[in-house]
Amino acid sequence: MKKLIAMLLMVVSSLNAITIDQFNGPQSLISNQPSMVTMDTYVSDTILGGTRFVRVESNTIGSTYVDIDNTFFNHSQTSNNRGDSLVIYDGNTNPGLDDVTGLGGVNLKADSGTSFILHVFSYDGAGDGRLELTVYDASGGGNTWAKSSFTFNRSIFGEDLTFPFSSFVEAGFGQTDFSNIGAIKVDFIGYESAIDLTLTDFKTNGYCPQVPNTHVIVDECGVCGGDNSTCIDCSGVPNGDAEYDDCGVCGGDGSTCEDCAGIPNGITEVDECGVCGGDNTSCCSSVNQEDTIRTLDHLTASLFIIAKNVSNHIKRATKKRKLKRYAKAMRAEADKLYERAWQAAWTIPTEVLSCPTRTSCVQTDYTIAKEELRTRANSLYVLIKKGFKKLKTARGGKLTKRQKKLIVRAKKRLVAGENNINNLVVRVDVCN
Repeated sequence: MKKLIAMLLMVVSSLNAITIDQFNGPQSLISNQPSMVTMDTYVSDTILGGTRFVRVESNTIGSTYVDIDNTFFNHSQTSNNRGDSLVIYDGNTNPGLDDVTGLGGVNLKADSGTSFILHVFSYDGAGDGRLELTVYDASGGGNTWAKSSFTFNRSIFGEDLTFPFSSFVEAGFGQTDFSNIGAIKVDFIGYESAIDLTLTDFKTNGYCPQVPNTHVIVDECGVCGGDNSTCIDCSGVPNGDAEYDDCGVCGGDGSTCEDCAGIPNGITEVDECGVCGGDNTSCCSSVNQEDTIRTLDHLTASLFIIAKNVSNHIKRATKKRKLKRYAKAMRAEADKLYERAWQAAWTIPTEVLSCPTRTSCVQTDYTIAKEELRTRANSLYVLIKKGFKKLKTARGGKLTKRQKKLIVRAKKRLVAGENNINNLVVRVDVCN
């Protein structure tokens, strides 16, 4: 079933014609009492005149529904119900047929159109129904109009209803001019109950695939409603013979384009470093500082280990709770400082690219990470010095020879770390 529906929709959409209405929405109406009238106006630039007025009336007990959306017009009646639905195209949002000249004199013949076409997606054939089309001449002051109709007396699925302009019967005064239409009315009357009618696509059989207007003509390019732009040459002349040459010059002879290597129509270009045929690398320099960062990681790790050793010495040298708590806190602080130093060190790129003359490069500055590393290393050293003071107190004012060497080692690690930090390159170019 889905495949069949898709095939039918492809057939409908492939036809070229002046579009009256493609039944987009949403627009839903219901009349569920005898003589109850429901009205609504939908505005869209895909509709002839820009508006669609819909009126629904139930003539007996039960409900009459109209639902318009997604290219479908659905008229439904419940069992034991008879009703009708009316659609008006008159170019304004007022209820009913407010202006028989509202469409401004649409020329339905401008693209060689000779008929209206209404595609019936389905009619269930539960009973008889009648579809009436009425057109109003824009110059007739409401007195010149003509009608055509179709009576449903069988089930229909996927069929075009054709209403030739020549089949319309004059119902007013004068002769209706289909090249000067002011309003169109479509009326469906369901004579029997439980009728379901679905329409898709209301149009003419001409070849302009658009909503008609008073300016629909075939241009010099053969396009309906065109502006001569689809067949102009490069100098703006419709159907002209001027062309762009290989250099992109209108009417040129191809002599104005040489690449940087002097080859006509060549593809060699000057790179961002100013080198013809270059690969944008000659003005860039690269520094690998992974060893420096690893050294810094090692030095801060050494400070961390010294801080842990000092903490352990304090715990072993005293029984005082206060000093033991200090040793524990010192160890925790050392853990935190080293973790932050490690994060800062490995935030800095190990491979640094510098391309000062390339415009496509964006420079990223890692100075904050560098200074964070410096701060955490210094903090570790300060923590070690304070720890040694506490250790000296715990040992009665004396330190062992080994402990004194730890102080000297910590200072050397700090100095070495500072020198390596100063050598870090933190301004990095990121290039496409």
